[in-house]
Amino acid sequence: MGVLTQDPQQADICRQELLVEVEALFVKKGENENGNQNLKYVLDSEQRISTESFEIHIAEHCNLKCRDCCNLSPFNPKKFMSLEEVQEVCDFVKMHFKPDIFKIVGGEPTLHPQLDKLLRLVKKSNVSQIVRVVTNGLLLHKMKPGFWENIDQLTISNYSSVPVKQKILDDVKIKAKEYGIVLNIKYVTQFNEIFLDEPTRDKDRIQTIYDDCWMRHRCLIIREGYFHKCTRASYMGSSYSAQDGIALLDPEFKTKALDYLNREIPLNSCEKCLGVSGNLRPNVQLKFKKNKL
Repeated sequence: MGVLTQDPQQADICRQELLVEVEALFVKKGENENGNQNLKYVLDSEQRISTESFEIHIAEHCNLKCRDCCNLSPFNPKKFMSLEEVQEVCDFVKMHFKPDIFKIVGGEPTLHPQLDKLLRLVKKSNVSQIVRVVTNGLLLHKMKPGFWENIDQLTISNYSSVPVKQKILDDVKIKAKEYGIVLNIKYVTQFNEIFLDEPTRDKDRIQTIYDDCWMRHRCLIIREGYFHKCTRASYMGSSYSAQDGIALLDPEFKTKALDYLNREIPLNSCEKCLGVSGNLRPNVQLKFKKNKL
């Protein structure tokens, strides 16, 4: 879990958004408008669940091996979402949800061999008014016009252990201005420790971790046939994934999803996760050649 370091070069986040998103801080859109801060998720006029964001991991592996990676990318096998899978997810999300932002994430999304076609597909689907790519930025100099034409926002997590070359950042700023893209460069020097070696049985501690964790609002994902309100739960093995998610084929999906998102009960996987409460550690690269657990 990367921790943002303030830097004068950091670009402003889009001021038109009612969602304030900074590492470890967010304000829920509409949270204080309905008089009930506990009920965060409601159906809109089209009977869709309004959310701050939704994300897909189009590449589950990465070209980096950051310790404490949120999505376990250093340990994930090479895997890309197909265009068909992306279309199916976009259609499903559009039917059941209304996200303010649709995020293209990883792993490292710029590794995807059909990225231009994929972004065009997402943009054409109208799954959200805003399409954001989140990347480590190392391959942005290889991106073709189709990449820049089909995104609204670009977030670069610029890690201190493997920083993006300044020439690439300068060129990206020019591209962002040319294509009208909101650019956010996050300078990340530390990560939160996120996983426990052994499950904790302290229920009060688990509840506190869950209550303090903003990931359950910002990191909604569909993966392997399940909807999860936390990306980590979707990567922590089938025993947690099935328990902590909702099957897409469930005939009562929308009703269950709304209840699930508003529920204040920790996920089963929270017993092995520190949420955003873990100790800070320097951003470093793990030293092994092959992905392994």
